[in-house]
Amino acid sequence: MKAVKLRMWTTALDKPADLLYYCNSTMKYMKKSQKEITELLAQIKDPRLMNDFLSDLLTPEEYDNIAVRWQLVKMLAKNTPQREISKILKVAIATITRGSRELQNPTGGFKKVLKLYGNKK
Repeated sequence: MKAVKLRMWTTALDKPADLLYYCNSTMKYMKKSQKEITELLAQIKDPRLMNDFLSDLLTPEEYDNIAVRWQLVKMLAKNTPQREISKILKVAIATITRGSRELQNPTGGFKKVLKLYGNKK
């Protein structure tokens, strides 16, 4: 077998300061993008349009995961045991534990949404 010598590629990110600048710029862009999508979602009032938009935005698996995560949160809010949730929704206990931790956060979004919109369906 012939040995292959690899050439080291240099990039604009060779220096730690360049890498730090790149990471900070990317984080700022991501925060701006998150704000934009949050504001857009808040404006969509038609459930059919929201479904169409989310179906285009997310893969079917991502959309399913979000739906399951919401059912998990609602079940936790009704004090359904974690093992029962795991069996019904076919999710790992670790996933349920994360949801439980977020639900316990008094300033978190789950608590606020459940309080505002109730534990419907």
